Amino acid sequence: MAQVRPDARTFRRRRLVALAVLGSVVAAIALLVGSGQPPERAAHKPAAAHPKRRAPVPVLMYHGVEPPVPGGLPYLFVRPAAFRAQMEALAEAGGHGVTMAQVEAAWQRGMPLPPKPVVITFDDGYRGQANNALPVLQRHGWPGVLYMCIANFRSPSGLREDDVRKLLRADWELGAHTFSHLDLRTLNAAELRHEVGESRRWLERRFGVPVTSFAYPAGKYGPAALKELRRARFQSAVTVAPGLARPGRPLELNRIRVSSTTTASGLMKELKQLGWR
Repeated sequence: MAQVRPDARTFRRRRLVALAVLGSVVAAIALLVGSGQPPERAAHKPAAAHPKRRAPVPVLMYHGVEPPVPGGLPYLFVRPAAFRAQMEALAEAGGHGVTMAQVEAAWQRGMPLPPKPVVITFDDGYRGQANNALPVLQRHGWPGVLYMCIANFRSPSGLREDDVRKLLRADWELGAHTFSHLDLRTLNAAELRHEVGESRRWLERRFGVPVTSFAYPAGKYGPAALKELRRARFQSAVTVAPGLARPGRPLELNRIRVSSTTTASGLMKELKQLGWR
């Protein structure tokens, strides 16, 4: 039987060792790829996990940011200085203003939110929301959410369409608040369709932006109103029930009312008690 030359044995041994090493490297890479992480970052979990994306979020409810207007309920109007102090307190506590659309995207699709998000909403559509609230929020780089009652365009104290466009240019979100601010529990099916679904379409056509959030007038609603909101494909709706807004019931979200007697320190105390993190 022919003898294998020493140099051939050496060559084969080296080739086997090289193949073994290569196999180990390939197996390691396959393990890392199977974990969904690049090799150089295998020790870190991806930030896309967003562990807080289902966390509750405070939704503040404002009306006028100005002295009370004729015919308005005085307790619904917050003085500009008080509003400014409240926003400064939120910022000092590490808060960041976001829209309802951002919150829904976080809850439903895992999109990121800034630390300590807070939604700052304004009902009805009063001039002070553009004249007094907008400049304060702009200084913080925050958006607001306007729930516009369409009838208020005809009110002397109400926003004008140019005011709404100015808010939208500042990245505010536009939500629906019906045509006429009626108690939705008292309306028949046709009236509900007009006040809910048609108010959404009116706003979208007039301002050219998606309207996916709704505010119940005076917080009053029932099963028929919920059914109409689903039919109109609203993604969220806010009530006047106190507390943090939580995922799971997007058409019945809590809000925190800010009234004429709310102080900055009182607001921060309430948020802390509710567990705002």
